[in-house]
Amino acid sequence: MTERERWKRIAGRLDELIELSPRKRIAALDALPPENEDLRAELERLLREDVAGREGVLDRGVAPLAARVIDDAPGAPSRELTREPRID
Repeated sequence: MTERERWKRIAGRLDELIELSPRKRIAALDALPPENEDLRAELERLLREDVAGREGVLDRGVAPLAARVIDDAPGAPSRELTREPRID
């Protein structure tokens, strides 16, 4: 099997697995024949990366991260100075 054929096979299986619930993913991986251990290992690795990617900064938004970075930056203005003025 060529590298291109291998990745085509992996991509097809990965697309199917991503659409399944976690429980069904495990069942589908368990259903792979024992001689496909390398395929299973690669699919599991890619699924872990997919899950990690969904929890990344782009999915959560950058505002919480930016606020922490700005607050921790040397010379950053204090919160007191950046509040909206109060009009009584």
